[in-house]
Amino acid sequence: MALYGYDNDELTEIFTNKGYVENHGTRTDCSSISEKISIACVNLFCGYENEHTSDECVDCGSLAFAFEVLTDKNVIQALSAKQYTHHNCEYSAYE
Repeated sequence: MALYGYDNDELTEIFTNKGYVENHGTRTDCSSISEKISIACVNLFCGYENEHTSDECVDCGSLAFAFEVLTDKNVIQALSAKQYTHHNCEYSAYE
């Protein structure tokens, strides 16, 4: 699970409780959208290898795990319970 220059412990915990590990990324489209509308987001890993090359492939087991987590009734309930807001943080290693 990648976070992009913000911190939301409550949202992060939903996914770390399911086995995801918190990492930080550089930039992505979801981080730009998150900043504009002040709603937090996460980017779940799907097991890419050799990304952005002609040999790119997806680990179908990782993709299935992401689908399983996102369809879990407890995750759906936690994500639906409130609007998780975007919080700026001090992480700036890639900025």
